[in-house]
Order: sequence, then structure tokens, then C-alpha cells
Amino acid sequence: MCYASRSGKKINKTFISNYMQYNRTFARIVLTFFRAKTFKALIPGLIVACLYTAFLAWLEDVLFSKELKIAPFIYQLVGIVLGLLLVFRTNTAYERWWEGRKLLGALVNNSRNLALKLNAFLPPAQHEARQYFAHLIINFCFALKEHLRSGVKFDELQETNPPTLARLQTAKHVPNITASIIFETVHRLHENGILKPEHLMILNPQLEALTDITGACERIKKTPIPHAYRVHLLKFVFLFVLLLPFGLVADMKYWACLVVGMIFYAFVGLDFIANEIEDPFGNDANDLPTDAICNGIKDTVTEILAKKN
Repeated sequence: MCYASRSGKKINKTFISNYMQYNRTFARIVLTFFRAKTFKALIPGLIVACLYTAFLAWLEDVLFSKELKIAPFIYQLVGIVLGLLLVFRTNTAYERWWEGRKLLGALVNNSRNLALKLNAFLPPAQHEARQYFAHLIINFCFALKEHLRSGVKFDELQETNPPTLARLQTAKHVPNITASIIFETVHRLHENGILKPEHLMILNPQLEALTDITGACERIKKTPIPHAYRVHLLKFVFLFVLLLPFGLVADMKYWACLVVGMIFYAFVGLDFIANEIEDPFGNDANDLPTDAICNGIKDTVTEILAKKN
């Protein structure tokens, strides 16, 4: 009986803790709503939609003796088409975002596996080789991160010998050249007898994965969703918002501005978020945490290939 009582108290405490955490999260979202990037970007459109609705409400109230109304089935037809377009738009953008996340996860796993295997294969006395490989793996990840953005930032790269640094600085495709240097270093260690032939076979899957991940990320980056799809969607959103006030102002008068504004924000906000996440490697708020992932790789690879006593 005592055990049941204690269990009940524990469950109640857990429930209360989760409930309080949910309330804090919800309150934070509400308090930061007007500072959200999506809301700020849509303010001009919201103002225009509300002013347009208010103008129609004024026309209906002051100038026309008859109510401004459109048959309800018009909204149903347009709403069905609009819903299908929004589903396609958001699903396609999310699929690109999720595929990018899986590729970054593969980058983490292959970087760790490559570091773990090199740590096992390289003799403890090979301090320079271990550090050199650690810097090359880290540089590959950071170079790929910025290659998918605006260009490689060489101040983020780890220090290497002058010839390697000069080669990277003159390269058009820094991630590929970094992967090539890793291949060349492995081959050179094999020729010097430090790595055995079976080691090359074991390392090969991780070495190949570096370029496979690069190519897959570039495919997402360089193949955006056709612009015509977004234009077509925005046309239907514009048409729906253009017609919606005619079905509301007769009954809601100026309160229709609030409803039209909310629907405009919901529809166009979805397109705005989809447009933001379809390129998941950027610096937008909803993009993947690429910087944090690369810093995590840096910490783990450095620890794995640290100097052995």
C-alpha cells in the first residue's frame, strides 16, 4: 500500500512537471508570436488583405442596399484545389529537409567511423598522421557545410601543413579536394607500410561515403522545386483571399477583417515556411542545425584521434 502511494505521488509530480513545462513553452510561443520571422515577413500582405476586406465591408454597409455574397460552393471548389496544392508544397519541402537531415546524420556516422578505424590502424607513435587525419576529416565537414551555402570560410578550417592549405585555397571544389587529400594520405601510408592492404579495404566504404554524401547534398541544393509550382499556388491563394470577404462581410461586417487575416496568414505562412526549408542547409531559423552538427563532429573526431601516450 505504501508502495502504491509513493508511485502515485511520483506520477503526480511527473504530470505536474510536464504540465508546467508545456505551459511555459506555450506561453513562450504566444509571447514571441509577433517577433516571429514569418509574421514579420507577412505583415504587408496581412495589412493589404485586411484593408481590402474593410473596404468591401464599407461598400456593403454604406453604398449597396443588397448583401455582397457569393455562392458557398465556390469557396468549396477553390478550397479543395488550394488544399491539394498546399499539401504538395509542404510535403515536397519537408521531404527535402528530412533527406538533408539523414545525409548530415550519415556524415556524422561516417566521420566517426573513419576516425575510429584510423585510430585502431595507426600506430600510437604516428602522432602527426593522427592529427593530420583529424584535421582533414573536420575540414571536410566544415568545407561541405559552407560549400552548400555561400562559399568556404577558410578561417573555420583546422591548421594543416602549408602545401595542403595552399591547395585548398586554390580549389574550386574544396570538399572534393579535401576528400582527395584523405585518399592520397591513406595511399601514401600504405606505400610506407604503415597501413596494410586489408586496412584499405576496411577504410574504403567511409572514404567513398564522403563523396556520396557531398553529391547527394548538392543534388538537394542545386535542384530546387520548380518556381512555377510556387507561383501557381500563390495565384490560388490570391484568388481565395480575393473572394473570401464576399462570403463574410454580409454577416460579420468589419470583423471579417480578422478572419481573412488569419486565413491569409495560415495559407501564405505555410508557403513561406516551405520555401524556407526546401533548402535545408542555409542559415534560416527553420533550416538544419548544420553548424552544431559540424562542431559535434569536430569534438568527437578530435577526441578519437587524440595523441596516445
